[in-house]
Amino acid sequence: MFLMAMAMHIHLSAPFAFTTYLAEPQDQPIIGEIDDPYRICGIYAPETPISGDLILNSDSLIFADHGGTISAVDTGSRTLAWKAELGGNTASNLLRTGDHIYVVTNSTGGNGSDTKTSHLREINPATGLPSKSVSLSYADRFYLLTSDVGPVIIGDAGFIYLMTSDSPEGLLRKDLPFNGPLQSAISEDVLWVLNASGVFATISLSERKILTQGSLGKEIRAITANASHGVFVADNSGGISKISSSDGKSSWNFKAGAAVTGIHISKDEIFLTSLDNFVYKLSAGSGDVVWRRRVPNRIAIPASVAETSIYVSGIGDEEIFLIDRARGTILNRLPLGANMNVASPIILLGNGGLAVPVSSSIIFYGEGVCN
Repeated sequence: MFLMAMAMHIHLSAPFAFTTYLAEPQDQPIIGEIDDPYRICGIYAPETPISGDLILNSDSLIFADHGGTISAVDTGSRTLAWKAELGGNTASNLLRTGDHIYVVTNSTGGNGSDTKTSHLREINPATGLPSKSVSLSYADRFYLLTSDVGPVIIGDAGFIYLMTSDSPEGLLRKDLPFNGPLQSAISEDVLWVLNASGVFATISLSERKILTQGSLGKEIRAITANASHGVFVADNSGGISKISSSDGKSSWNFKAGAAVTGIHISKDEIFLTSLDNFVYKLSAGSGDVVWRRRVPNRIAIPASVAETSIYVSGIGDEEIFLIDRARGTILNRLPLGANMNVASPIILLGNGGLAVPVSSSIIFYGEGVCN
């Protein structure tokens, strides 16, 4: 049965008509004066450029640079809380789960050796002290996710590791029938792994086996998943599809005017950012458009979604747009400064506070007052 599942190939069909929205120039809204009392509370400039997305742990922002150094900045004082130099190069995103942070680093053997090695590092998020290092098979890039059974480590050389107590090192390896670069998402117990050409596999995390293999028949730009609504994939032409993790078929399709750069699922709502300058709010169940809002430039960074509002910024906008989550109206514009562009998703700090990664620093905003 397992071999039959391994051999199964599913070609996903899309019998549903696409809903298409293009970016018309007259849709650009007229922006009024800033009414909400946002202010810049401080700026932190790291010694080396930030690599990848930031993560929030209690009262600190944690991020990595390319050279294997992990840093934490206190969000109240905007000063360095700790720094951990792991060595090698950072080869994955940062993953926070429970009382640990995980990251993969790559290095050569040293002493003139060309041998390349990969290690999963476990770090204490409060102190930065490393607590564990586990050897992995080498890959140029790794992708870390959290699941109900523990962290999942995916190497773009075509393998995954599941955290488990069954082995001395706590890792169980499974090989994939293709290699990367890879993208992945988890819906309930099912891990989806795809490459850029749309070739995919689904893996049961509890049974630790490949369930299905197939091809989406298109190049994939982004994937995300939600336990309540399933899996959503976006292609390079602006199409997004909702896919059932049980039978691999799309239940609805939507098409933006250009490539989708971010998919955020919250409750029964989906927020899309696109290179067509638009932010879209869709119904997760039907794919119907609730509202769309245009900003002056292309949006390359996914939106950050709060309880009543969302935050986006286009390439070259030099400002952040605060958009009402329910109606799609623009509530505020927060200046970034000349030649400043948002470099990774904006971090919501609570009490209206924001941490905005730009090319060379992190800008902290407060709503009304600063800490």
